[in-house]
Amino acid sequence: MGCSSSRDENGEVVSFERSEPLLDFKCKGFEHGGVQVAQCAVQGWRKTMEDVALVQFGVPPREDTLALGVFDGHSGGDAAQFAQEELIGHIKETDEWRRGDVSTGCINGFMAVDVSMRKCGVQSGTTAVLALIGPEDIVVANCGDSRSVLRWETDAGR
Repeated sequence: MGCSSSRDENGEVVSFERSEPLLDFKCKGFEHGGVQVAQCAVQGWRKTMEDVALVQFGVPPREDTLALGVFDGHSGGDAAQFAQEELIGHIKETDEWRRGDVSTGCINGFMAVDVSMRKCGVQSGTTAVLALIGPEDIVVANCGDSRSVLRWETDAGR
């Protein structure tokens, strides 16, 4: 697991504000097995993008599970990037995930990421929301003030 911080090469805390908002929307689309996903982000007032998204089709050993996440960085993007890169791995390592208890696996995975961030000295923070969408169920987990909205549409309509 990699570690990073929100400091410049001299060890000084990086300033995060811009004089004007950057309103250039960055959008991507994904499709896998008939499932379509869109992801959009805007930088806003921050000097750097602090938010990170996760779109992962297949979460071993559940290849039919879609993972969607948003990590809202605070005081830099290091924690958001760290969580995006590490959360699924920590969830998959839990005994609960292996036994099929997805909800408890998520809770313990979130806690493990927090411990890893502290061990690595990550100075910034992040909120997070993660949805694991399987053929039989949807599990949504969040940390901090991040929330999610689900829109479901079939051939019969919404």
